[in-house]
Parts: sequence; structure tokens; C-alpha cells
Amino acid sequence: MEENKLSRLSVLLHSLLGFFIGFFSNSIALTITKIGAIFFGFVIVILFGFVLERFTGKRGFKWWLGNGLLFYLFLWFITWTFFYNI
Repeated sequence: MEENKLSRLSVLLHSLLGFFIGFFSNSIALTITKIGAIFFGFVIVILFGFVLERFTGKRGFKWWLGNGLLFYLFLWFITWTFFYNI
């Protein structure tokens, strides 16, 4: 697969995952604890990083940081804050 397609796919998948995990983190924070929700969010993104590495090949941490991790963290936090304040 072409490098640009892999980057776009990674950003898209991390963004969708960040949105959904942000929604579920709100539920976890309300039922368990906020620390549990943070732990859940980081465990999911690390596991997803390993799964994505299988499909894209070893690209390294800097590639993952720029093509997914930052988008995930941003959308996760924004979504969680949005649903928490409703």
C-alpha cells in the first residue's frame, strides 16, 4: 500500500476509535472511576497500535505519533469532555 494511503487510513481509524472510546470512557467514568476510564483509553490505543502495526508493517513510534496517536488522544479527550458535560 502507498505511504499516503496508510497514513490516511491510520488517521481515520484512530479518529473513529478516539470518538467511540471517548463515549465509552464517559460511561466508565460514571460507573467505575475516572482513573479507570483513563487506563481503559490508554490500553485500547496501545493494543490498537500493535494491531495496526501488523497491517502497516513496522513504521516506528514517530510515525504512529504523527499519524494516529495525537488524533486519537485529541478526539478521545474532546468527546469524553463533551459527553461528561451533557
